[in-house]
Amino acid sequence: MAHRRNRRAKSRTAGRATGVVLISAIYFCSGACSLIDQVVWARLLKLVLGNTVYASSIVVSVFMAGLALGALIMGRFADRIKHRLRLYAMLELCATVAAVLMPAALRMADSLYRWYFVTSDASPGALLALQVAVSALLLLVPTMLMGSTLPLLGRYVTAMENQVGHKVGRLYAVNMLGAAVGCLLAGLVFIRLAGVMGTLYVAAGLNLFVAAAAWWLSRFHDAPAKAVEPAPAVAALTPSRAPRRVYVLMAAFFASGLISIGLELIWMRSIVVPLGGFTYVFSAVLTVYLLGNVIGAAIGSRLAHRVASPAVVFGVSFGLLGIMAAFYIPCFRGWFMLLQNTPSIVDAFARAVTQESLRKGLLPIIHSLALFMLPSIAMGVGFPLALQAWAHVRHSVGRTTGVVYGVNTLGAVVGGLVTGFVLIPMLGVQRSTLVLGLAGLWLGGLLIRVFYTGPARLLRIGAPAAVVLASLAAVYVPADLFRRTLADTYGGEILEVREGVSATVAVVRHPDGALGMVIDNIEMAGDGIHRSAQQTLGHLPVLLHGDARQVLTFGFGCGETTRCLAQHGLEQLDCVEIAPEVTQMAL
Repeated sequence: MAHRRNRRAKSRTAGRATGVVLISAIYFCSGACSLIDQVVWARLLKLVLGNTVYASSIVVSVFMAGLALGALIMGRFADRIKHRLRLYAMLELCATVAAVLMPAALRMADSLYRWYFVTSDASPGALLALQVAVSALLLLVPTMLMGSTLPLLGRYVTAMENQVGHKVGRLYAVNMLGAAVGCLLAGLVFIRLAGVMGTLYVAAGLNLFVAAAAWWLSRFHDAPAKAVEPAPAVAALTPSRAPRRVYVLMAAFFASGLISIGLELIWMRSIVVPLGGFTYVFSAVLTVYLLGNVIGAAIGSRLAHRVASPAVVFGVSFGLLGIMAAFYIPCFRGWFMLLQNTPSIVDAFARAVTQESLRKGLLPIIHSLALFMLPSIAMGVGFPLALQAWAHVRHSVGRTTGVVYGVNTLGAVVGGLVTGFVLIPMLGVQRSTLVLGLAGLWLGGLLIRVFYTGPARLLRIGAPAAVVLASLAAVYVPADLFRRTLADTYGGEILEVREGVSATVAVVRHPDGALGMVIDNIEMAGDGIHRSAQQTLGHLPVLLHGDARQVLTFGFGCGETTRCLAQHGLEQLDCVEIAPEVTQMAL
């Protein structure tokens, strides 16, 4: 009898291990679907809002907010749900339906916008506010469904709090790897071959496969896992539940998301200076960011169940991320100066690859790997360690995953909005990286100081001293390094720079004395051929028309086209400019 019971127990254990492997594969596909949907939604919202920055900011912010709300809500119930795979399959099915219906919902919303604008004589600002609010509500439904899956599956793969960082961290890494693959395929393959709507249907088909596979697995591997008490070694190391430690951990979860997304936006804004603002560049940065998070999460998941104090290691990784962020601009400038002054593998690759589209797609990935991979790995390391640290304070697997993932993602929402709309316009790229880097450095030092309980005083004294020294070194870095990089890239003297929400605009004086206006590495206006071409655009259409009364022109530039149009006695002349920094610099 005992032998038979042992055999049945081994069979159940093997079956559950097989279920974990299969659900990890399914969750990889789910991550790919999520990022493909995100790329498609950003494209669709461009048609509604008319500005890529606003559309991307809303999609990213609402995407993160929905993930956070879904994780927080599911985290409250994940420990009590019996058939988790079956519920997961239903959530994926609902997310698929919501994603497919999104284009129709946006078209219905267009009718609402037209009715509101006509009947209420609304200002452009009020119409934009309504469009943002309705778009956010529509996106919130599928993103909440997506966010609720990690706490649910995290509770499925482990019932032991001393394993939550390790096992859920691996699951998170698998999902992020799928997200990286989905982002790369959506940006470089699917939209090019199948279009926006075709890409949406590809993601929907893959998501239906995910839901069907999870439902099929639930028939064999959905036995509810019983809670297991923490191992004695972990229980002995469990910190006290002092409120100070809880508040510090919560602040670290929030700040980790804020700093990570803030740095991602700054990387995208800075790398367009030498490479240009092409779709390939943004896809490359996001892909490397996600891959770095995957590698970091894999490392962190291995560390989480092996270290005595995961909160201290989380603080170390956080501090290292802060140092890399604080010194990002010197490294950025040094990398591109090295490539300009010495022959490099990058140059050899550019000469060897003759197909332009392939070169444009792969060169940004090479630069992104050199500049962003290490800090992205540091970001990823922290998540499994944060899970394990919180599990030591609050003993509940499902709620632990929901709280850490939710608070971290809410920080990402705030980080996207604050960095894009406040820090960069007010402080610029270089000072923004310094602020985010110092915040990460000091919070990492605080985590070490609060959670380290070992006998060695060297760490207690050495960590604050290292934080202070690194902060002083970062503050004394020359404040004009990014401006110098602009001057080197644009080949002239930078007279003025304006870094705004949608573009970095610079006025350049070239060696021959000619002035030019450069927008994200593309000279759009200025003396010479630019001015003569803009004068032609201002006079020729009106002369060909013969009796023009009302004229709408796109792109203000330095104002030359608009000035020439104004000389023809028009009844109404309107000029549309997406980037307000352009008109500010022109005037």
